[in-house]
Amino acid sequence: MCNPGSIACLFLWNCILVDLREYGKPTLRFSLRSTARPNLLPYTLYAIIPPPEEYIMWNDVYACSINDAQCVRINNYCVCHCIPGYILEGKKCLKERVAIGGTCERNRQCKGTAFANVCDHDVCSCRPGYIQIGRKCYPVKVTIGGICDFNLQCNGTKFATVCDHGSCLCSPGYVQIDRKCYPACEEIGLKEDNVYIATQGPKQNTVADFWCMVWQEHIEQIIMLTNVMEGNTAKCFQYWPAQETSMDCDSFTLNTTDERHYAYYVVRKENKCRTVTQHHYTAWPDHGIPEPLCLLLFNNHVTRTKNATQKIPVLVHCRRNIIILCGPKSAGIGRTGTYIAIDALYEECKQKKRINIADYVEKMREKRMNMVQTYEQYKAIFLTLHEAIKAPVAVYDTTEFLSKLKTTHKDKPTNVSLLRKDFKRLVSICPKYTEKDYKMATQHKDISSTIKPLDKYVLFLTSYVPKRGTYINAISLPSFTNPTAFIVTHFQTTDNAVDFLRLITDHDSKVVVSMEPLSSAESNGDQTWSADLIEPMFSLDPGDPRAISQIVGLVSFVQNTETEGPIIVISRDGAALCGVFCAVYNLIQQMTMDEEIDVFSVVRLLQTRRPELCSTMEEYILIHDVLMEFLRSGTEGHVYYNQ
Repeated sequence: MCNPGSIACLFLWNCILVDLREYGKPTLRFSLRSTARPNLLPYTLYAIIPPPEEYIMWNDVYACSINDAQCVRINNYCVCHCIPGYILEGKKCLKERVAIGGTCERNRQCKGTAFANVCDHDVCSCRPGYIQIGRKCYPVKVTIGGICDFNLQCNGTKFATVCDHGSCLCSPGYVQIDRKCYPACEEIGLKEDNVYIATQGPKQNTVADFWCMVWQEHIEQIIMLTNVMEGNTAKCFQYWPAQETSMDCDSFTLNTTDERHYAYYVVRKENKCRTVTQHHYTAWPDHGIPEPLCLLLFNNHVTRTKNATQKIPVLVHCRRNIIILCGPKSAGIGRTGTYIAIDALYEECKQKKRINIADYVEKMREKRMNMVQTYEQYKAIFLTLHEAIKAPVAVYDTTEFLSKLKTTHKDKPTNVSLLRKDFKRLVSICPKYTEKDYKMATQHKDISSTIKPLDKYVLFLTSYVPKRGTYINAISLPSFTNPTAFIVTHFQTTDNAVDFLRLITDHDSKVVVSMEPLSSAESNGDQTWSADLIEPMFSLDPGDPRAISQIVGLVSFVQNTETEGPIIVISRDGAALCGVFCAVYNLIQQMTMDEEIDVFSVVRLLQTRRPELCSTMEEYILIHDVLMEFLRSGTEGHVYYNQ
């Protein structure tokens, strides 16, 4: 018999009539007469033990007691329940306690406290960062950029793999489609959706589909980051016609109406009833990365010519898919992902002043797997953005540039001050090379000049002369339209004069420009070679106003000379005034082709090859003065000449 209000009576009156065998226990059948209601007849009932978290039952007729618990013996079974303030753990009743960082196996988190091992279910809930599934609390597992297979994103937390459907939403930057959370475009640094279309280069049998997509998506710009052939490997089918010709492609007829060749890229316009501009970067080396500054200038050209008034996606592609023995190589992910990351992150940097490259690459990979495929490509993103952030590209049209120069020339001190500010910035970002970058000069014990050639750009002699090597202190420089337009070197000594003649013949050069007066240049070899040798009428001093007309004359003569080989530019040390000549030559080409001018970037690019070029304030001012004279003479009837 039990006393009214005891745990035994409460338990027996409030039990649920369910067979105990579903808990793996035998059915308890017993008779009970309540002392609180003696008029009731004895009856038989079936009792069930509530869930194991609250009650415990075992078969033990001798030991039916637990500290801090109320127990009752029913037949041969002992049934116990912890008193208020205690919670059942195994066969013990333990006082509620808080254990920071513990893992809750069956219990919830106490309200207002840290995560608890032991906690009363009725007054507790899972703490922030944990989610309740059933009667258990699980840590929210963070997998940034992952795709949730069947769970949603918990409120106030990051992306989760374990989450309660009823109380959770997708985190900011993710959108819910059905029961999955997918990344949204703006979370990868973009202001609107569908800014880029990443694809592989078309094959011959997919060209029609390629142009169908271009038409369907209203594409106006195509970014091509591979050549048709690289080495002996076909990388992409030529899906456009040659200039001034047409090509039929199913229901489309393509016409290339304009094609402009720059040093590192080609710009083509395909036109019939809709104009599509293809920006073809041609200097991305196979199994390598392009020069960061060249890639930056290419991206700047694309951005400046983009139609900013319409929200049209830009199509970016590299090579087609190539099957090799070990499986398919990547297509439309490596170079494509690298370029998209540079373009999008630079735009975001200009707006937010900070970027997260790793986060962006992960988010791109959610849209297209393996975007940015190699470590070198990932590094190229950093290097190119670093160049962009150090000194953004600033391009003027010729009218703006001429107006600016005319205005500043009215006040000479002001003009010098403005140019000095630009020059100081140029000096601050000039590459800093170390001895390991000049290993070839060190190996050959070159003492012919204090200025050494960088290993990356040094040229070699290919002709054979007894007892003469292949090394010469000479480097290659680009023009605006030709990546190997110039060879810059210094005056050779009498003993090394034969190497200078080998340089001319080995590289098929027809024009030699000396930045100082020469008396003659003779060859005593068995073969004769014809080359134009141009020199100034007197020694040039950057501070001498007469140097302006001399530089204009040298550049104009060379631009009007038809030559397919590189132009050799020489001076006493391989740097003095050589940079001025090359910079002016390139800037005139830029004005001729694009009617734009960017002195800073042209000089900056030359200094990546040889930091000593245009390294004085006087030479930097001389470049502007020569351009001013050239533009002034052009307005008087002279015509720009495009090489």
